[in-house]
Amino acid sequence: MTALPDQDQPDLSRVVSRAMACRVCGVQKPATEAYFYRRSNGDLHRECRDCFKRLKNERYRRDPEHARQVARESYHRVDGAAAKRRARAAKPEVYIGIAARYESAHLTERHEKRVARHQANLDADRAAGRDWYHANRERAIATALRWIREHPEQAQANTEKTRARRAQAPGVLTTAEWEAKRTLYQGRCAYCGRASQSLEMDHVVPLACGGTHAVDNVVPACRPCNRSKGGKLVADWREDRRRRGESLPLDPDATLGAIQSVKLKIQ
Repeated sequence: MTALPDQDQPDLSRVVSRAMACRVCGVQKPATEAYFYRRSNGDLHRECRDCFKRLKNERYRRDPEHARQVARESYHRVDGAAAKRRARAAKPEVYIGIAARYESAHLTERHEKRVARHQANLDADRAAGRDWYHANRERAIATALRWIREHPEQAQANTEKTRARRAQAPGVLTTAEWEAKRTLYQGRCAYCGRASQSLEMDHVVPLACGGTHAVDNVVPACRPCNRSKGGKLVADWREDRRRRGESLPLDPDATLGAIQSVKLKIQ
């Protein structure tokens, strides 16, 4: 049998190099970055990707602080910031998903860190915010107006929170408490009992009269009632309307009692 010319002989070394056995699971896999991570020196790891991830997670669970220290050293050694930018540019959807999952799993922790960092750099953050606003004024205004149109109730709650802070009023009102109060009144004004899609927050005892910005001092009010009451106490407001011959507002507690006993008719 005649041997094939050298150029027709298969390159066995090249064929063998196309597969590599994982040193952990022993499975033969193609020696590519799809199956094996690449080291910083260009060589492939001897563990396949699945085994590498599993071993890394096990090491992290055994000694998380050591794992963080190793990661920090590696980050600074190989310019991790540049590597991350390259990876995000190559697969943006993957990193967007990773960030979203992390954010949802660490909402409270992330919020506390942001607040602490902001408080520690309050003057610098405010200066940076002012500089950005002056450089992007039209964009900032357009973004704010769009958010207000999309979130009118939250915007109004933020306005009342700012008013309370400026008036140095005691008490803290959370978004959840305000939503619970609106639900308690079943979407109706506390003063006229009418249902409204655009209820506003009203302080029963006005902030200017020493009222608190707390859940027990706020009620939902329709725009006409809220504008009519203004900064008056309920008793003074009723007296003003009586003198003008206008219909008298209800007491918020009476309105709530009527709603709960289903005695209030829709007007």
